[in-house]
Amino acid sequence: MNKKEYSIPRKPPPAIVSQSRTDENLQGKRLMSPIEMDVAASPYARMLSGPIRTCLFTRAALPRDLMIRFGGAVDPSTKKTYLLPNDVEHPKYASKAPGKNFWVSCWKDAVQHTIAS
Repeated sequence: MNKKEYSIPRKPPPAIVSQSRTDENLQGKRLMSPIEMDVAASPYARMLSGPIRTCLFTRAALPRDLMIRFGGAVDPSTKKTYLLPNDVEHPKYASKAPGKNFWVSCWKDAVQHTIAS
């Protein structure tokens, strides 16, 4: 066996140039490789690369997209406090929830235990 035949090439992979990303549009940025384009287009990779949060019930550290954020809300007429999921609205239209919030895994038993206690 010849070692040169099996060595890893040192040059970067060839970049794909689309019509919208020409040299004039780059402004010092490099083009994405085909692998990077596949990762950027994958919803699973995007979901797993989100911020990590800890579940209150299971203590599992998971990406934020795999969890539900709960917070307290007060009914103004009865002054009674309720536990409600946050981030149901689109972030553009949602207001920042006051008070403390916590994260729970998107797991049926974890959500039921959180609501019951």
